[in-house]
Amino acid sequence: ASGGATLGLALAASTISIAGAIAHEPAVGSLVPELLAPVVEAYSANGAAGLGSTLYGPLWRIDMIAEESAVGRDLAMFRAFEPRVASPGQGRVVVTTGALSPAVRHEAARLLHVRLGYETTVIDGCSHFIARENPAALAALISAAAVAVEAGAWT
Repeated sequence: ASGGATLGLALAASTISIAGAIAHEPAVGSLVPELLAPVVEAYSANGAAGLGSTLYGPLWRIDMIAEESAVGRDLAMFRAFEPRVASPGQGRVVVTTGALSPAVRHEAARLLHVRLGYETTVIDGCSHFIARENPAALAALISAAAVAVEAGAWT
């Protein structure tokens, strides 16, 4: 999810073989430049606390950050990220969006599908913080993917 999803898309576009990935609301670079604007503004105004509460909402707490000093560096990295098409032979990559997420997140997923061919799906009962807002849906996605990979059907 989030930064991890962004890293998942980078891995899918690399030469490192993956069985597949589920990427919930990754950064999308120039596909939707305004996607991270509210987060950047919140970070500029209130540091890591502003970024976290803006990105993840009321279920997020500052103590969820392992290294507060890394937040600015990580934000810069995700702002510079440009998604690419998955490399040939990679397993299935599914980009998910929370049904409760703002329209800009849905547009980002749509463009990842239209321009880069990534499969997309919307997850009910959550926005960006899927692990806290709807952990059962996230666990079901991961479980279904693991079963499909094991059966050779996650292609």
